[in-house]
Amino acid sequence: MSFGDLHTDAGLAKLNSHLATRSYVEGYTPGQADVETYHKVLNTVSAAKYPHVSRWYLHMASFTNQQRSRLRPSGPVKLTETKSETKGAPAKAAKKEKEPEPEEEVAEMDFDSMMDGGGDDDAEVKAVLKKKEEEAAAAKGKKKEAAPVGRSNIIFDVKPEDDTTDMKAVEAAVRAIQMDGLMWAASQLEPIAFGLKKLRIIAIVVDELVSTDDLQERMEALPGVQSTDIHAFNKV
Repeated sequence: MSFGDLHTDAGLAKLNSHLATRSYVEGYTPGQADVETYHKVLNTVSAAKYPHVSRWYLHMASFTNQQRSRLRPSGPVKLTETKSETKGAPAKAAKKEKEPEPEEEVAEMDFDSMMDGGGDDDAEVKAVLKKKEEEAAAAKGKKKEAAPVGRSNIIFDVKPEDDTTDMKAVEAAVRAIQMDGLMWAASQLEPIAFGLKKLRIIAIVVDELVSTDDLQERMEALPGVQSTDIHAFNKV
């Protein structure tokens, strides 16, 4: 393709018009046609007058002489050449990607050694963890030794079903209730009204062993007992 004398405004104007809709002189990739045209253009091209020529010229100037010599020949590109360029090059690139680089191998080895848990750093970490576990165990042991056993004094009011209920028998039945952590203490009969009396009895319990609700359910299940109330509850 001829643009005339590219040392003149007429030739540059024709080339500028041609490159207004194209990236290269021929085709979609740089080729020898661009190299030949490049050498016909003066080193200084006015970007204001010929913006497309200036853009193209600076791009071609970015190639080295060796790179420009390797560009495709001028003229129409054959279909077989296009296939070779589109298929051959990526295949080589893909092959290179599969080959592991030395740096990747080293990183993988380092990672495996860390996963194996070897090395001085791992031993140091284990030592610190062991020390923390020992400190936690010692603190837990001291806490158990220092903490007193939780106990409570509970005063129950045991109410009869009616005025014919034998409260001495009720007291004996209540004291017959046995549970781990339960001990019965003092008791007495207290008047309610109309000749009725209730049993007021003290139970000393270990908090972790005795459930207050369970104890009340057992007392209320006894013959002659109408209900129970907690008169007082004190931690020992």
